[in-house]
Amino acid sequence: ADNFGWRMGGLAFSVVCLIASLVLLVIAVRRVRATSTLADQLAALGAGTAAIAIVWQALPNLIGY
Repeated sequence: ADNFGWRMGGLAFSVVCLIASLVLLVIAVRRVRATSTLADQLAALGAGTAAIAIVWQALPNLIGY
């Protein structure tokens, strides 16, 4: 946890995962606006939850704990 390189590597991976999750969230929200099926709503909920979880998991790398 003290090695700066490992923390930044973990943070970079978290950023890539967060970007992927946000892209999926945008796609799901656009589909909800167009068709509003239960599957599209669940996809948006899952992508939003994943984005929150990724940020939560990356916080220790940001604060250096």
